[in-house]
Amino acid sequence: MPQRDSIHYAVRQALVNDGWSITADPYVISYGERFLFIDLGAAETSGDNRIESRFIGAQRGANQIAVEVKEFRRASAIADLEQAIGQYVLYRLLLNQVDPERDLSC
Repeated sequence: MPQRDSIHYAVRQALVNDGWSITADPYVISYGERFLFIDLGAAETSGDNRIESRFIGAQRGANQIAVEVKEFRRASAIADLEQAIGQYVLYRLLLNQVDPERDLSC
């Protein structure tokens, strides 16, 4: 499993503070013999503090998301941006195949 970004727990807590329940940390995409790790999955809690859905990822009403946390730590912010965009495109393509109802939030 990849190393977490230093802001991972701050982002996780911000989701909880905004009414989401974390359901996957990390959200794992299994594709053939490969596994990809999106940083967080969560579900919005209802008024009675139960998870509204059994889906892995985040849900608010009818919307579902997976959350990827990124820090730009290398000397070249452009290289970090290129890598982040590449990951976003790859994750989005795979999510469309394995979990098409879920959106990717970065």
